[in-house]
Amino acid sequence: MRSRANLLATGILPALSTAMFVTAAFADPCPLAFLSTYLATGFSCTLEDKTLSGFTYTQNPGAPSPTVVTASPDTTVSHNPGLVLNFTGVLTVPMGDTVIVPIGFNLVAPPDDPVTDLSLSVAATVTDGGSVVDQEMFGAAPSLMVCVGVAGCPSTASASLATRVTSATVVDTLTVVGSAADPIVRKNFSETPTETPTLELASLGLLGAGLGALWLVRRRWGFRPMVF
Repeated sequence: MRSRANLLATGILPALSTAMFVTAAFADPCPLAFLSTYLATGFSCTLEDKTLSGFTYTQNPGAPSPTVVTASPDTTVSHNPGLVLNFTGVLTVPMGDTVIVPIGFNLVAPPDDPVTDLSLSVAATVTDGGSVVDQEMFGAAPSLMVCVGVAGCPSTASASLATRVTSATVVDTLTVVGSAADPIVRKNFSETPTETPTLELASLGLLGAGLGALWLVRRRWGFRPMVF
C-alpha cells in the first residue's frame, strides 16, 4: 500500500504542483494603493490579462510625494481595463505657477488578446484661468490629449490603434496651471475579447496529465478507492 501511495505522489502531485506554479507566476491584480507602492523595485500587477510594471514618477517642484497620490484599477467594463491616478487633496497649484507631473510604466498584453483601443479622461477643479492638460504617449501610437479649462480641448479622448499592440511604454505628462487643483486621470486600454483564456487550456492539460498518471497506477496495481 505504501508503494502505491508513493506512485500516486510521484505521478499526480508534480502535475498539480506545476499547475499551481503556472497560476502563481502571474502578478497580482493592481491594487488600490499609494503610487509609492507601484514604484517599488520589481513591482508589477495585472489589469485583467494585461501586466503593468516599471513604474516611474518624477517629483518636480510643486508636485506631491508619491506617498500621497493614489492609484487604483478600473475594471468596471469587461475587456476595457484601466488605471486611475488621483491627486485629489494633494495637488493645488496657485495662480501664476505651473507644475508638471510625468508618470510612466510598461504594459504587456498576451499575443491572443492585444490592446486595440485607448481612452483617456481628466477631471479637475479650475478657477481664475487655471487649467489642467494631460497628454499620453502609448509606445509609437499617436498621443492622446485631454484638458480641463482649455478651449477646444475635450476632457475625454479615445483612439483606435492602427496595429494591435502587445507591448508598449506608456508616458503620461500632467501639466497643472494655477489656479487648478485635484486632478484625476483615468487611462483605459481596450482589447479584443477571446473565448478561451490560454491559462485555462494549460491548466486543463496539466489536470489531464495527473488523471492519466492515476489511471496508470490503477491499471498496474489494481488500485481501488477506499470506501468508508
